Parts: sequence; structure tokens; C-alpha cells
Amino acid sequence: MWGVNVWDGYSPERAQKIKESIGKSCEGEKNPFYGKTHTIEVRNRISQKTKEYNRLHPERVTKMVRLSLERQRKGFQSSIEKATKIELVRRGIKHRYNKILHRKFQFDFIIGENLLLEVNGDYWHANPLIYKDREHLTADQQKKIELDARKKKYAEEYGYKIYYMWEGDIRRKDFSVIDQIVRENGIKENDK
Repeated sequence: MWGVNVWDGYSPERAQKIKESIGKSCEGEKNPFYGKTHTIEVRNRISQKTKEYNRLHPERVTKMVRLSLERQRKGFQSSIEKATKIELVRRGIKHRYNKILHRKFQFDFIIGENLLLEVNGDYWHANPLIYKDREHLTADQQKKIELDARKKKYAEEYGYKIYYMWEGDIRRKDFSVIDQIVRENGIKENDK
């Protein structure tokens, strides 16, 4: 079986149904890791092993970057970005996805002319409600926090207002940040 793609034995439609079935069997509270996080020691160990592997296999890093850029060009959206987009469309809020500001920074959504909405993963962006001990974040989390701060400063210098939604809130269908955007900026919903 080495090198064989298991899914090649199925039609694309059948493979998709099987994948969806497997995914649903581990969603939410059915997932044994639901609501849990790794300890700081485990996160650091995983981070170190990944860095070491990437150092020994630079071609892997190059391939990952290339694939990531291709996915972005094709309009790839994470599951939390999709859920946010669905909510914006449901409410009839005009928006654009994947806004690149002055060829410098990329933002998830722009609403109107100057409202930016970022959708942050709890782990990668170190949600402060989950990762309260800021001294023990992984190097990757610290880099993301620094990048987020630079993006925010840059956007605000150019007159943009930026809002953040967290993965946990989106997964709980808590779109109160969108309510806040609507309320604070006089945006009309269902204005198609």
C-alpha cells in the first residue's frame, strides 16, 4: 500500500461522502480532544520537533509555502472563514474576502470601505481567553501575535478600523462581533 492513495479506489462523489461521514463522527463533543489543549511543555516539544524536521527538510517548507500560496490564489477559505462568510451573506452585509492592503498585509474580510474583519484561530493567534499565560507561548504563536500587532497598526495608520473574531466563538455560532460592527458603524443588514 506504500504510495497508494486510498481514495483513488472510489468515485470523487463517494470519497467526499465518506470523508464527510468520518468528519461528522468526530465533530464537537464527539472528538476526544474537544475542549482540551496541550500543555505548554507538549506544545513546545511539538514546535521544536517541527522546527528540527523543517531544518532537515527545507524542500518541505518550500513545498508548503508554494501550496499555501496556490490555495490562497484559488480562494481557499478555512472552515471558520467559510462560516463567517456565510453569516455575512445571510445578513446581507456587503463584503469582500481576502483584502490585501497596499500589497503589504492580507486581511480576511473588508466590509464597506474601511472596516476590516480578521478571523483568528484560537491556537495560532493565541486567544487570550485560552492562553492566559503569555510567557509560555510557542515561538510560532509569539510571531503571529507580533504580526497581528503590525497589521493592526498599519491598517489604523491608513484609516481602517479592525475587528477580530475568534475560532471558539465562531464554532459556537456566536457572531456578536458582527453585531458590534453593524451597531457601531450603522451598517444595514439584508441590504442586497
